[in-house]
Formats: sequence, structure tokens, C-alpha cells
Amino acid sequence: CHINEKKYFLESVHAPVMKAGKFSECISCHGNHGVKPADKILYRETCTQCHEKTSPPAQLGEKLFQFMSESEGELKEATEWVRQASIQGIFVEEEAGILEETKTNAISMEPVQHSLSLERISKLYEKLREDARAIKASIQKKKQVLRWRKLALIPIWAFVVVMALALWFKYKQLKGKH
Repeated sequence: CHINEKKYFLESVHAPVMKAGKFSECISCHGNHGVKPADKILYRETCTQCHEKTSPPAQLGEKLFQFMSESEGELKEATEWVRQASIQGIFVEEEAGILEETKTNAISMEPVQHSLSLERISKLYEKLREDARAIKASIQKKKQVLRWRKLALIPIWAFVVVMALALWFKYKQLKGKH
């Protein structure tokens, strides 16, 4: 069912152990009849069943957990920035496009994590984080430009009001002469 997950699993350090019959491909981490849903918490729950909490493999699991958690947070934050900016009337088509690409990168992290490759996951995470921060920076810049535009309207409206008052006084002055 999970072709990509299997592909990456076969590249992991668990593959040789599985081939030796000491590790079950999916069941060892996800359980058997009560299959645990694919969730980052499995790194904390299952790694320590075979590895000591302070061991390098358990620390790798913790680092992968952190990358997955932080990716989730970065994606949620970027999504909220785009949503809020859209509500405020800011054009966010470009940022929405980047957000869709970022979501795709987040989805691609799911099967890759089965490789247990910190290098691969960290590259995907860094790209996701970079894109999420680019979205935030772009929207912040657009908000700042919008603020400046609104501030620039103040002298224009002040000029319009002064001119309207001046015309009104001139009208009253001319009307008084006749």
C-alpha cells in the first residue's frame, strides 16, 4: 500500500535488521492489529522500546520528531498569515502559491522520514521553513506598504478638506457681495 514509505524504509538502518529477521518492517513501529496512525509521536513511543533514551538511535528519533513538529508549526503559521492577509484585503496570490508548494514539501516529508535520514529530512525541513518565512516576510512587507499608503492619504485628505473649506468661504464671500 505504501510504496514510497517502503522504498525509504529499505534505505534505512532498520532494513538490514529486518532482512535478518530481527525487525518487522511496519509492525515494529506501527504495531500489528491496532495499527497506530502515522504520527510523529511514534518517534517518542516506539524508538525507546528498542533503544535507550540516551542512545544515538533514540536521539535521532527525537530529532526527527522535532523536525516533523516544527514543520507542522511552520506550515500552520504560514497558512494563518496567508488567511489573515487575505481577510484584510491584501492580495496574496503569490504567497498562496508558495504555501501550496510548502504543503507539498510537508507531504513529501511523510514517506522520506522512513529512511531515518536526518540529512534528507533536515533538507526538506529547511526548505519548508525557508518558504514559510518567505511567506511571512512578504506579507509583512505588503502590510507595511499598505500602512504607508494609508498614511500618505492623510495629507491628501487634509488638502481636499482645506480646498473644500477655501471654496466654501470663497462661495460665501462671493454670495455676500451680491
